Amino acid sequence: MEFTTLEGQSKRLWTKILVTFTTLWIIGCIAVMNIHFDALARYPYRDESSRELIKERLNSEEIAYIIEYSIPPNMFISFIKADRFNIYHASEYKKVSLVLWNQRPNDIVDLVEDALPYMTLDQLLQAIQPGVYSLADIRYWVQHCDQPLLQHPQALTAIVNPLVTLSTYTPTTLVTLDTSFAHAGVKVDGQVVQPLVDMCAGLQEVEPTQQACANLWVQTGFVSADEETEYPTQNDRQLGTTIEFSMDGLQQESFAQTWQAQWLQVHAYEYGFVANRTDEALTGFKNNPTSYRYVGKELAQQLHDQNLTLNAYQAQVIPEDVYQKELRTPQE
Repeated sequence: MEFTTLEGQSKRLWTKILVTFTTLWIIGCIAVMNIHFDALARYPYRDESSRELIKERLNSEEIAYIIEYSIPPNMFISFIKADRFNIYHASEYKKVSLVLWNQRPNDIVDLVEDALPYMTLDQLLQAIQPGVYSLADIRYWVQHCDQPLLQHPQALTAIVNPLVTLSTYTPTTLVTLDTSFAHAGVKVDGQVVQPLVDMCAGLQEVEPTQQACANLWVQTGFVSADEETEYPTQNDRQLGTTIEFSMDGLQQESFAQTWQAQWLQVHAYEYGFVANRTDEALTGFKNNPTSYRYVGKELAQQLHDQNLTLNAYQAQVIPEDVYQKELRTPQE
């Protein structure tokens, strides 16, 4: 049998106390370190207000990402409070915001998150260039339209048919026509105004009248997607380059028998206009002899030389300049 002396017991007791104290001290130090640990210690940017937001909004994995790639706060901090903010799209938000500089950060984030599954960043940047599609147009297309989005709706030769969509596009160059030959409030694309004035002058030379366009009135011009009743978001009246004539007291069905209508059929192409919607079998539209579209003199001459209506021409051409709505992963 072994006996432990009082001196040995004392040593063991003090050893246990020392070990316990050391363990508690180490645990306390680790706890204090955890309390004061700065996840952004290796982040080179010292903007304190931004750092607080980053700590509040990003998790440890996301913080590690911005540290690893040295992503500066000015790349993403203005978007970080948005509900759908994704730090991995910081570059996309920034690039889009340089084009849509007057939009709210939350709207920029929503646009990018809505669009990236369906189009690349380059396509999105092209689509939102001034004079093309607005933020609301792109989001409407993503959420409500099944057809490909036409890339260049502002082009005079834009081909609009039931296979493509314009979303809620509205030209930025709309001009209200003079009431001397147009009904009040009729708007058209600015490119149409002078050719239309010139064509009216040509009509007046044949048989001068008191009314400025040989008794013709421009009944309608631009029609928004909200106002359109036939193929909304897929109708060329939305381009602002389509016009419809009327004559006081004359039914549309009788328009084709007038000398003005016959003159237009022969000479409109000289001014860049072509008869519109005249092939019901191709388009599903009823024959409308009052409707003309401005396509520019080059295409108008081509259609005249080939004896093609605009509808027949469009039926032969499949638009290639479209954004296909093909599902892709956001990282692509």
